[in-house]
Amino acid sequence: MNLKEQITEWLESEEKDFNQGLQLYIEASHNRSVMLYLQRKNNHEKLTYELQKLIKQVPSRLEKQPAIPFASRAAINKQSRNRVEESSTHKILQPRKIDREKLPEDLQKVYDSIGDQYKIQRNIHEKMKLADTDESRAQLREQLLEVDDYISKAWNAIDLFIKTGQEPKSEDKKDVDKLKAINSARSYISKGLNALEKLAGKKKEERIAAISERVDLLIKLDVSVKAETRAELISQNVIKENSKLKVD
Repeated sequence: MNLKEQITEWLESEEKDFNQGLQLYIEASHNRSVMLYLQRKNNHEKLTYELQKLIKQVPSRLEKQPAIPFASRAAINKQSRNRVEESSTHKILQPRKIDREKLPEDLQKVYDSIGDQYKIQRNIHEKMKLADTDESRAQLREQLLEVDDYISKAWNAIDLFIKTGQEPKSEDKKDVDKLKAINSARSYISKGLNALEKLAGKKKEERIAAISERVDLLIKLDVSVKAETRAELISQNVIKENSKLKVD
């Protein structure tokens, strides 16, 4: 079932699950302001209206194409890459070639990171499908918006250079770097906590120290984590009860 059919099914259903509808809107549209409004207000009527408008205005965009897997960073860099349909808020563009080697060094790193962010994005999508509470879905949506924001800013920086030869301003670079650091830290903390159960002795101490570094970064950037993540960090002796790490 393609995306257009999923939206039609949602619109025709008697009991419209808001979170499911919002997820469909996120996948079908790149209008961030409407997305944030819907998320804040939980407005079913507005969501229904926006999805109906999407189907009428841009049906071709909703014929979802099979995802092109990011096999590896080496594979991406080896060939000129066609820009592919994004899975949520990122604008869908016509396929075109990008010669990575012609990008400045900073933008090459940004280009390389986009594949990693798409993987994180797909992982969050899968978690949202399995989430069983509105609270957990809302937390995942926040993470998804941050990843989408990073991907959008990263492509914008590359597009700007390709069209004008201008490199992004220092403030824009800082924004991209900050989002990348946040997503990377969160991902490392999550994977690190899962791995701690299998570690012991010096290896466990080293992993705790590495997780602690990422926690310190989130504190410095004033970024929060889920309550269960903070509780797990305390139980694994990564942080203390009085840690400045905030909760969503």
